[in-house]
Amino acid sequence: MSLGGYVRAIEREALERLNDEDRARADAARRTRGRGCGAPEPAPSRRFVQRWNVEDAASAVAGSGGERSMTRGAYLFSAARCIECHRYGGVGGATGPDLTGVGRRFSTRDLLEAMIEPSAVVSDQYKASVVTLKDGRVLTGRLLQITGGRMDVLIDPFSLAVESVSPGDIVSVEDAPFSPMPPALLDTLTAGEIADLVAYLQAGSE
Repeated sequence: MSLGGYVRAIEREALERLNDEDRARADAARRTRGRGCGAPEPAPSRRFVQRWNVEDAASAVAGSGGERSMTRGAYLFSAARCIECHRYGGVGGATGPDLTGVGRRFSTRDLLEAMIEPSAVVSDQYKASVVTLKDGRVLTGRLLQITGGRMDVLIDPFSLAVESVSPGDIVSVEDAPFSPMPPALLDTLTAGEIADLVAYLQAGSE
């Protein structure tokens, strides 16, 4: 994840060496370029189904029975926006942990708890910070790096938006009390769809 910060620092330093005309052309290219090879297409919006809790979701998965659809599970991995922050089988985002082998490490209930209550347990590697600035602004996100006299803060894991600030403008940096992963991502899924999504995640460990 820190690689992106180094690339942005290289890009920033390169832009500073350009003349005004070349810098304008480079800025135009940056605004129009895509997110890169393998970037997922935005999933269509879905309607609210219900406010899932861990107990209800676990019961739904346990009572689903029958064979699960891996095709639908793969689609739901995108529709529930998991793919925007997590890689699976070499495709997806990188702001969260790779989920390809998650079934080997966690039970079905563990997976549901992580998706429904993401702030219950947050790894230090992916913990967000609250950055208070002298001008009164408060930035919440992951600290990527400090280089060239600037601190990069990933303020949106979905759009990958980064705010760069000067360490001299910072009043305080504290751990955020919540996960960067938003809650309620499963609330647009039915019981059968949750079962398919869990089966898909577990299949990656086979």
